[in-house]
This record gives sequence, C-alpha cells and structure tokens, in this order.
Amino acid sequence: MNDGKIRRVSRRITRGAAALTATAAVLAAASVSAQAAPAASRTAPPPTATAVLADKYVKDTTPPPRRVWRTVALSVPKGSHIAGYCYVLDGTLGVPQVGRPCDNSWVAAGADGSARINVRPLQSPFNDLTVVAVGADGQPSQVSTDLRIQTAWGPVDKLGDITGDGKTDLLSRLGTVMRHDAGKGNGRLGQTRWARVDVSTTLYARVGIVDGSANNGLLALANGRIMSLGGDGIGDFGPESCCLYSPDGNDWSNVTQLTGAMNVAGKGTAGFVVVRGGQIQYYGATEFSVRPAVTLGVADKNTQLVGVQDFSGDGKPDLLVRDGKVLKLYAGNGDGTFKAPVVFAKGYDVSNLVDITSDGDANGDGKADLWATTTTGGLVFIPGLGKKGFGKPLLLARTGWKGVQLY
Repeated sequence: MNDGKIRRVSRRITRGAAALTATAAVLAAASVSAQAAPAASRTAPPPTATAVLADKYVKDTTPPPRRVWRTVALSVPKGSHIAGYCYVLDGTLGVPQVGRPCDNSWVAAGADGSARINVRPLQSPFNDLTVVAVGADGQPSQVSTDLRIQTAWGPVDKLGDITGDGKTDLLSRLGTVMRHDAGKGNGRLGQTRWARVDVSTTLYARVGIVDGSANNGLLALANGRIMSLGGDGIGDFGPESCCLYSPDGNDWSNVTQLTGAMNVAGKGTAGFVVVRGGQIQYYGATEFSVRPAVTLGVADKNTQLVGVQDFSGDGKPDLLVRDGKVLKLYAGNGDGTFKAPVVFAKGYDVSNLVDITSDGDANGDGKADLWATTTTGGLVFIPGLGKKGFGKPLLLARTGWKGVQLY
C-alpha cells in the first residue's frame, strides 16, 4: 500500500473514532439527564369544593317543602384553577377521571373558580348533594363535598298521585318500557313520560309511601324477592331497596299477581295482596317486615287482582277482583280482614276488557274509579259510583294499548 492510501485510511479511522466518541458522549449525557430529571408530572388535584345554600330560604326558620328549587353556591380557594364542578343530588357520584367526563350533572366554573347551581330536593325531610371540583386537566378533587338540604315534612301525596299535583296518574308497562301518563283530574290523561324503572322486574304494584319520603312508590317482585322503590314525587322512582321477606320463610317465586293494599288495617298501614299457590292472600307490612298471610279465597286462571280501594264507599278499603266476566268485591272490615266475596256491580260485563286497574279516585268525585285496556287495543276510563258499582266507560284511546299492562 502506497503512502497516499495509508494516509486516507488513517484519516477515515480517525474520523470514525471521533464520531463514536461523540455519540457515546451524547448517550451518556442523555442517560445522566434521564436519571436527574423528575418523572413527568400532572398538576396537583384541585382543592375540595365548598357548597352552601344561597337563596331566599336560608333566612327562614323552617325549610321549604320538597319540590321547591334551591340555589347552591360552589367555590374553591382563591387562586385555584378549575374547569368546573361535577355534582349529583340523592344519588351516586360517578367521579370523573382524565379523559372521562362527568357522569352526573356538570357546571363550568367562572374565572374566580365559583359557580351556582339550582337543584330540586324531592325527598322529605332531607336530601344529600355531593360535589367534586374538577381541574382543567380532568382531575377531580380527592375529597368530595356533601351538603345536606333539609325540607319541611309533607304534605303526603294522595294515593295514586305520583307527580305531586293531587291528581291520580296511570302507570303502565309494555315490554321493557315503563310509561307514566299524568292524570288530568277528570279521568282523562295528559302528558306522557317514560320512567327510569328497571323493567326486567317480573311484577310491579302501586303502593303508598315505602321509604318515609312522603312520595308514593312501588313494590317490585323479581327472582323471588319483593323490593320497594321510593317515588321521587315528580313521576319517577328510585333504585330498588331489598327486601320484604315472606313470614313463612319461603321466597315469593310462586307469586303470579301482586297489588298494593294501603290502609287496610287502619289509616297509615301498609300491605299488599298476592295470588300465590292458587290462593288470594293479604299481607300486612311495615318498612322492614311482613305479617303472616290472611287467605281470602281461591284463585284460578280467570282471577285478576284489580286493586285495593274503597269501592263500596264506606270508608274502608276493599279488594276488587275480576272473575271472568264479572267483578267481585272482598269488602274490607278496616282491621286487616275481609268479608267473603260477592258479585259487585251486578250486570256489569267486563268480558271486553283485558287488563283492569284502580288507583283510587281519578275524576275528583271521591269514588274509586277504573282504567282498563280493551280487546281491540283501546283504553277506557270507568267512573266509580260507590256502592252502585261503575258507570259507562269513557273511551280514551281506540288503539295503541294492546299488550299493555296497567298498574
């Protein structure tokens, strides 16, 4: 190899060594930097929110009744930078996470981090508001804020009224949908809305107060258990509360029909009537226990429980049962017992009716009325006449009610 080639090869080797040395230095520096630098950090969670009532009622000596809107002021310490607040009244707060928005109600915060919200307490005597502040990066405060909002007790809604307007409403179910039609107070129906009830439950029954809230609720039977659902007082119902246990130690899996039975053993008492094992049985109940059954009679394929109301007009709740083409009355004695059944409203043929229910006085005359679906898929209102039976049906809808179950 001549001298020129040797010099060229030497220069290449020198440049390569220099490049390797430089690369090694860069990698070493990067390693040192990576070890010295702290891990990537997000901003700290926002501080805990403050929630206080801020309306004209705060100066009153007694709180307003339920269903009255209240204003709540939300804030965080000055200098805190937040996006807003996630909150829920009388429910479970789905705490937001980075990348997942608030599952409940949301209000954006002002430049100073404050906000105001309007909430409607629906329970008596208190309601619980839960709030978390949410940072600009989506982080929630580590501790939620709880504010108890008191309401004046009552007034207790009349039986059959699930919206608090004093008028009897109709609840019905078609497949997996629960429907609520607001009563107009004359037997006719007004606005329709859809309840958020889990309709996978097998049976439902309208009852009065089941949770001490002064709102009318439901009983629900599923998987052999009878549970209560408190009403919210504006046409919907809360989560199921387990359970009313059978006093004989068995479950309720052999129950095929269920209806509420309020005030049967005196004013303010609760209970329900079932078809169970081929028998019609009445059970008195409290919020936590069920009394032994009172067997009223035998049930067969033609038996349908219509409802427990004061059909005879003597001030004592009675049980009305459909038996094929006729209606039979088990007159209540006012002490949790009933008389033997007799045909009620003699000559009144119900063979053209499919499902019949009674939720009390729906037209304001003080007598228990009926709603019923027809064999042609219609809906009728049947005014009650007290001990005289029932009047001429009023057609409310010609179609649209085929297969609908009334409550």
